[in-house]
Amino acid sequence: MIRTRRSLKVIIGLTIAIPVTCFLFQGNLWAKSFSKDKPEGYYQKAATLIIEASKDLEHRQWKNSMGKYKEALKKIQTIQEKFPDWNTPAMLEESAKCQHKISLLEITILADQALKLEKERKNDEGIKLCNELLAKYGEKYKDTPALCATRVRLGTMYRYKGMYDAAIDTYNGVLAKYPEERYKRFRTNSKLGIGFIYQSQGKYAEAEKIFQEIIAEDSSATANFLKIFLQVLPVKSWGEIGGVLSIIEEFLNTDMSKEKFIASVIKVNKKLEKDALVFIGVKLQIGGKIDEAKKYYQGYLDGSLNEEGFGYKIATIALQGIEKTIAQ
Repeated sequence: MIRTRRSLKVIIGLTIAIPVTCFLFQGNLWAKSFSKDKPEGYYQKAATLIIEASKDLEHRQWKNSMGKYKEALKKIQTIQEKFPDWNTPAMLEESAKCQHKISLLEITILADQALKLEKERKNDEGIKLCNELLAKYGEKYKDTPALCATRVRLGTMYRYKGMYDAAIDTYNGVLAKYPEERYKRFRTNSKLGIGFIYQSQGKYAEAEKIFQEIIAEDSSATANFLKIFLQVLPVKSWGEIGGVLSIIEEFLNTDMSKEKFIASVIKVNKKLEKDALVFIGVKLQIGGKIDEAKKYYQGYLDGSLNEEGFGYKIATIALQGIEKTIAQ
């Protein structure tokens, strides 16, 4: 009898509890569904996405960051469309910020693609991409360093294709549009490109003049490279190192590894494999690692029988300069 009463109590309790529980569960779902369609819900999601996008941006995860900014922008646009009361100046500003970030990230991603195409000597694809990027963003975002770099790359790819007039026009555009000090490196690279073109065209006096301008105005690795080269070889004899000049310049001015540098030189001209070692010495010397540089220079001289080669001359001149500096 006691068990029967207890069973009835349980049954009665469940009879009451189950509907109540179902009601509460449905009510909770309804509340969540309702909150999702509130402006606060959209805004909170947008704010979370913007924070995540900023973190991706800090870690240079460009595509992830751009995707999250685009999602955040969609949430903000939904608020603007569905909830006019929320379409305040602050909301318009958030929308504009997201659009600005998306544009800058697209520029960065495309500029990186252009750099890759330049390095791989895929000039036709690179020229097309650079022109499309500049046509879309060239004026509105003119002061973005990535766009300045894109103009230099465009000039260089024109130069690689032998389209010298287009290359010079592009390089001169960089010199005209970017006079500020923060763009000095890009101007130097543009002048270097023009000098290489003059050298290729047999305009040696013009080439040497612009190289001397770079040396006088700049203290970068490019200027030091030119200074050593002009000490060793007349501009008209630079043809003997063919297409590796741009690789040397890139190696001296970037964090390109020694292994990649040598491999790149071999790919263009296998005969210059040993001469490439001299430029590792040049980079070390420019970086103040004099003892290491001397080892590269001396090692090259000890193993070389070609005293007329440019590598031998550069190593000799560089060692003489180091010894002279030490003696002083």
